[in-house]
Amino acid sequence: MNTFPVDTFAFKPVSIIIALLLIVPFLSTMFVTYFSTGSISWKLPLIVLTVTAPLAILFSIQLAIAEIIINDRQLIVGGGVYKEAVDFSEIRFDAIIKIDLSKNTQVLGVRINGIGLPGFYLGWFQSYSGRKVFALVTNSDAVFVPTTRPYDILVSPNDTDQFISALNVKNR
Repeated sequence: MNTFPVDTFAFKPVSIIIALLLIVPFLSTMFVTYFSTGSISWKLPLIVLTVTAPLAILFSIQLAIAEIIINDRQLIVGGGVYKEAVDFSEIRFDAIIKIDLSKNTQVLGVRINGIGLPGFYLGWFQSYSGRKVFALVTNSDAVFVPTTRPYDILVSPNDTDQFISALNVKNR
């Protein structure tokens, strides 16, 4: 079994999670409380923080457990809530390509169900070609893995060449 590292716990997604799920709700509640009552009250902002903190923790756990695995018979992408396994018999090995997502923005498309943060995309997307894509993307260097299923796989392992080589070994 080969596990391919992915930089999921990077600065961008973690800072976005902290900002959107902790700091912004807390400060917004502080300001609203202050402007509506004329004094600073900590009760409501702390209640908001206790509600949003578990979400931030769940998102952070999702970041930490996402991975790419190649075992004896499958390619497994993701982890936790968003995880997909594809048998090697369903992968179109002849059409696997490296993609620079900074130049080819049409591949990922619109998020259907998943996490879409700057620097971290995990879950289901609808490409502009009309085909579904299951993605685990953390940078612009990605590998497009077409399948015979009604969707394709898009991943960005730290070493794309090593990942493609490992897939091709399984094809033999």
